[in-house]
Amino acid sequence: LNIYALNIKILNDTDLELEYSNDSDKKIEVIIDVIDNVRFNLYEKKSGCKLKVQYVYNLNKYSSVNIYKFNDINEVNEANVANLNGEYANLNMFMKTIAKNVEKYDVRIYHNASFSKSNIKNYGVVIQNGVVTFNVSSFVLNNIIDCDVNQDNRIINFTNNKCTINPNLFIEENDVVANHSAYIRTFTD
Repeated sequence: LNIYALNIKILNDTDLELEYSNDSDKKIEVIIDVIDNVRFNLYEKKSGCKLKVQYVYNLNKYSSVNIYKFNDINEVNEANVANLNGEYANLNMFMKTIAKNVEKYDVRIYHNASFSKSNIKNYGVVIQNGVVTFNVSSFVLNNIIDCDVNQDNRIINFTNNKCTINPNLFIEENDVVANHSAYIRTFTD
């Protein structure tokens, strides 16, 4: 099926597997709402032609979300927005890609409630004509206390192509633990 918009509300502890295998260029929007006290695991694989996809994840109180993404696609432009709206919301996002062409990933994490945690790990391997850009931004406003904010971004580049990592921490509150790392390693002949 050609699904261009997908809205999912997670009501109970759930594991969900999504696989995108497209033979033509597509634009897709995915919105996932996770209610209070629910654990949700998303396993996702993308392959095929050019794909532009936008995700919005809304996490409520005491929800725990683990996202595992693997991309082996011709070209991708992906935007991820996570709203940690409830206290003790917990997000772990693990994305891995094999880039043969242009791939751009924008990740924005909004800690909208105290005691929320985010752990974002983006790993890319660049081959052939691959170029990867990771733009990762985490936001914590003033009076949103006791949050943990972690970013880990790595690119292994087997070409001479320019790859970019832009880790951003926008933290207005002092009572927050925030870390980021960015690592690009080039291997060429």
